[in-house]
Amino acid sequence: MRIGKLVSLIFFIIVQVNEIYGQMVTKKERIFWNDYSDSITIFHPLFANACYDEDYNTSAHVSKYKLAYAEYTPIFSNIEYENLLEQESYFVHQRNINPSDTIRYKIHYNKSNDSTTNITIAVLPYIKINGTIKKIVSYSISFNKTTNNNNHQQPTKSTNPYPSNSVLSEGNWYKIAINNTGIHKITANDIKSQGIDIENIPISQLGIYGNGGGALSENNKDFEYNDLVENSIYIKDNNNNGILDGNDYILFYAQA
Repeated sequence: MRIGKLVSLIFFIIVQVNEIYGQMVTKKERIFWNDYSDSITIFHPLFANACYDEDYNTSAHVSKYKLAYAEYTPIFSNIEYENLLEQESYFVHQRNINPSDTIRYKIHYNKSNDSTTNITIAVLPYIKINGTIKKIVSYSISFNKTTNNNNHQQPTKSTNPYPSNSVLSEGNWYKIAINNTGIHKITANDIKSQGIDIENIPISQLGIYGNGGGALSENNKDFEYNDLVENSIYIKDNNNNGILDGNDYILFYAQA
């Protein structure tokens, strides 16, 4: 049985919008991975500007750019990477994450009212080097203009199909309220105090889902996820028994 923790209005991504008006301007992007010094049973790798992607089955590194109105092809170079930590390697293999020997990415276009194009790039933060999976720590990105705006048409943007089944169709879900923005902690006792029996549920089946706080965009063309997305969490299993009990706890970021 799968248990999820439904977090209402919690997921919040801060990304810098890079204004690039040249055809081949290069921007250096860095992925700041969190350190994992503690021994933990299961976790979702954490890094700045992360957003869960259903197709990748893990969080993607998201960056945004504002370019002159056109359609572009991103070009990646100067890719730097590091070996996976033991916990990260376990996560990658458990999720069957399968990167290629080049950067995997998704691109989304949205035309602005000022004759510019807002571009969102979601990069899978892993790459395969000589058959071994590594985590990406930085890369350079430039944009090659593939079309111009002479026909005054909206650039093609990525599709956003509805999933065949919502994540809500399986498991037991519990909604929690968020009163303050920041890192939040849920202990085993917090869950038990609500009459929820989790002592027979493996930690690997616990999750937190939510699509962020704040108001919806006033532009109805802006991209929105059409199902709940899984958020990054940190689970501390103090006695390493694979069950959330005793002094075990979950940490996650949430926006009020």
